Amino acid sequence: MAVIGRNVRRRRWEMRGGERMERRVWRRESANGNGSIYSVLYREERCGARGIVCILHGMQSHSDRYRFLAEHLSARGYIVTLLDLQGHGRSANAEGSFGPERGWDYMLHDIRRNILQVRKWFPGLPLCLFGHSMGSFLARLFCVRFPGEADALLLSGTAGPSPLYAPVYRFMTAQAKLFGEDTDAKLYGRLLSRYFNRHIKDPVNLGAWCCSMAEVCLSYEDDPLSSSFTIGAYRDMLYGLIQISGEEWFRKMPDIPILLFSGGSDPVGEYGIGPTMVYALLKASGHHDLKLRIYPGKRHETLNEDIRWEVVAMLEDWLDQHVPLRRSAADPGSSRMDKGKTEEREGALRER
Repeated sequence: MAVIGRNVRRRRWEMRGGERMERRVWRRESANGNGSIYSVLYREERCGARGIVCILHGMQSHSDRYRFLAEHLSARGYIVTLLDLQGHGRSANAEGSFGPERGWDYMLHDIRRNILQVRKWFPGLPLCLFGHSMGSFLARLFCVRFPGEADALLLSGTAGPSPLYAPVYRFMTAQAKLFGEDTDAKLYGRLLSRYFNRHIKDPVNLGAWCCSMAEVCLSYEDDPLSSSFTIGAYRDMLYGLIQISGEEWFRKMPDIPILLFSGGSDPVGEYGIGPTMVYALLKASGHHDLKLRIYPGKRHETLNEDIRWEVVAMLEDWLDQHVPLRRSAADPGSSRMDKGKTEEREGALRER
């Protein structure tokens, strides 16, 4: 879309399985004031939508890679919204950059603005937040920063606590000061990928740790909407990991239904250890409705493995069981937080 405005929309209807499916695209100014955020929504033309699913992609990825899931869930009565996170895909005003320091916080507000817009169009529906990898880190922190906004949580390929986050964060902070936070960090990306590939014999490319399907890895490598990170982006992601790894996060995390799923050969989750730790710590902190699913032998992107439709069926069943039919009429979905405090916090972010 060439025109960039505060809220520009383009609607298109497509026929899917005999039903009319809407694909709605819009842009909104990013929370950091640098460029705009690309958002898209899928829904079938039918009455009584069951709920809203908001999908957050992983690092160096984009929303188009989840279109198949969005179309599948929308055909089953869900309104599905996705956005290209700051520095990614069609929201890449500066490729691989989240913006100024603590860009992670700005991205949380971009996510919330997307959700509020969709709820304005479709009030009263419950919302499930779905995050993969980096998107799962954002989803976890979002639920604590904005309690009550999400009614359920899906976490794909998430990571557990690690003593390495803090020292690596300090290192990347020093690198950002030395070389500039907008400096391309391809070298660090290559080193990280080689480390993640260390248990794979003859990896097809540096992204082999993501998926065992060679065509998926090669397609991602040639994808013009996928880009590398900046030094500042790595720093900010580590800041986010620190925020969701401490005791405070587990204590403050709302007691909502949570599904964690991951590949048993996923290095991001330390081969199943990370998601299992998150599950155990949530359970120990008093959370009741938890489910953990580890797929043996599968890598980071289980939704791109040869068991894709098995995973999708599992997600669909879990959603149908856990997403309530409607939110309370007294709470139309605009927010369960004090709106004034939220706007004040957004203003403070802009002034920093």
